[in-house]
Amino acid sequence: MQTKYLKLLIFTSFFLLIPLLSFGQIVKCEISVNFERLPSVNQNELRDLEFNLTQYVNNYDWTKEKYEDEIELRIEIQLTNYVKGSKNYFSADIIVSNKNDLFTRDRGWSFTSPSGKGFSNREQNFDDLLSVIDFYVYYACGSAYDGYGPLLGTSFFTKALTLSSKGTFAETPFSSGWDRRKTLVEDILSEKLKPYRQMKAIFEFGKYSYDVRQDIPRAKEVLEKCLDRMLEASSQAPNSVELTNFLNANRKFLIDFFSQFQSDVPFRKLKGIDISNREEYDQYLD
Repeated sequence: MQTKYLKLLIFTSFFLLIPLLSFGQIVKCEISVNFERLPSVNQNELRDLEFNLTQYVNNYDWTKEKYEDEIELRIEIQLTNYVKGSKNYFSADIIVSNKNDLFTRDRGWSFTSPSGKGFSNREQNFDDLLSVIDFYVYYACGSAYDGYGPLLGTSFFTKALTLSSKGTFAETPFSSGWDRRKTLVEDILSEKLKPYRQMKAIFEFGKYSYDVRQDIPRAKEVLEKCLDRMLEASSQAPNSVELTNFLNANRKFLIDFFSQFQSDVPFRKLKGIDISNREEYDQYLD
């Protein structure tokens, strides 16, 4: 059994998942830094940034759990400007994504020169460079853990929220964008997105039943319940970015799975949920 499912779970109902064992995760982050827009003289300050940030994220224990598995994350940093002053600083856009429901573009991030900076975790203190990285790593951990049980990602989202509050009130000119980041994590912790977050655990158990246990009847039963919860999530938060990203990542699996059976009910539900891609389901309708 894959370790990421060690806490995934016996269904006593389709809305209650009971943890089996403690589990843990290693964050495996792919980071790219593009500084081609900057003058060559300023690029030297950033030569080691990609390596240092990758080591910083991948060598730290973000979850403090016993077992090991991987939370995959990709961070793309596009440097856009360099400003010389009493403190030299860089401006950048950052794109953060995983293979499931996280895709966000964070524009207008500013941080002081990383030259001479110690790349060690500093959760208790605000840092204009590392705190942004910390925020998105904790957000990604929350997203992953929600897939292992209802709302299990809350503690990580709460850590991201704490960081965003520190950033909002940081006494530094290089703390821009924290209001947007705070809104991002407040949304995922809101009541309106609870059905969506709960749906993720049901989906992952159904997918596990199919992919790993090869229990097709159980997978069908669970994934049909997942669609019902997805309908609820869609009605609670229409056009939510999270649900849209989730469907983009998992649409093919859902179509391939339900096309095995002689029923168009799942596709009618999906068509009602996935409004912007309704035509994807037409060929499966009677």
